[in-house]
Amino acid sequence: MASKKYLGLDEVASRLGLSTDQVGKLREEGRLRGFADRGTWKFKSDDVEEFARTRQADSAPDVPILDLPLEDE
Repeated sequence: MASKKYLGLDEVASRLGLSTDQVGKLREEGRLRGFADRGTWKFKSDDVEEFARTRQADSAPDVPILDLPLEDE
């Protein structure tokens, strides 16, 4: 089953774990691209997925994964 190409404001907020106001602020700041569609905002699902990846602490492929010893060792 193909995923939706565009998501509504409520769907984006739910997927990102944010409020609709926070998503709106991200859009206003240009951090998340949105499109006006007959009085509502739509967001490309690819853009939302990419934004979610950039919010993860380990999203950069060049960041090494540290193998720290346990305190008991």
